[in-house]
Amino acid sequence: MDNYGGTMSVEVKTNQKWTATSDADWCVIQNGEGSYKGEFVIKVAENTSVSSRRATVTVQGGQCVGVITIKQAALESDFAVTPDVLSFTNQAESATVVVTSNIPWTAASSASWCKTSASSGTASANVEVSVEENMTGNDRKATVVFSAEIDGKTLVRVVTVNQSADSYYLILPVDNFSITNEGGTMEIPYIAGGKMSGVECHSGADWITVTSCSDGKAVVSV
Repeated sequence: MDNYGGTMSVEVKTNQKWTATSDADWCVIQNGEGSYKGEFVIKVAENTSVSSRRATVTVQGGQCVGVITIKQAALESDFAVTPDVLSFTNQAESATVVVTSNIPWTAASSASWCKTSASSGTASANVEVSVEENMTGNDRKATVVFSAEIDGKTLVRVVTVNQSADSYYLILPVDNFSITNEGGTMEIPYIAGGKMSGVECHSGADWITVTSCSDGKAVVSV
């Protein structure tokens, strides 16, 4: 049965009195006793947990016993974290990560200079990720790992945190591209921010032409 639950009718055929009982409070028996031929109803409540469950319905008439196993699916789990990349200048700054979840979760940072406003939760939440001022003179990177357990399995969502050594940042999420021998047009994404006047894109090869460079992407013709 799916996690929404429902009802089902069970027909009993015997030559004596009978009873029907359930071993779970979420699985209720209605009209659970009778004589000879009869019928009872099994009513299953909605399963709001992320674990499947099982109940046993026992039908007994004299020395005869029948067993019905009820298997109910779990609530479909929901666990997402956005965005999965955060970029900062060298200043102490913060940004919000949105956790969408109907299951308990934890959050852990890989670096002492990168902190989260919450280390755990039981539902959807906004988590502030803050970074300290970068005085190392080098760009640095950290990860914030969000984890959740479902039926013995661990779900992991990773947020990459980039912090520039300067008052601006320019990041290429992808730095390797391929194209067929026929050439064509492709888009190269970039992430830029901080105190910078703009982004300029140039080609180092005469067979690659930059046709535009704005709004987080460069369009090139090969």
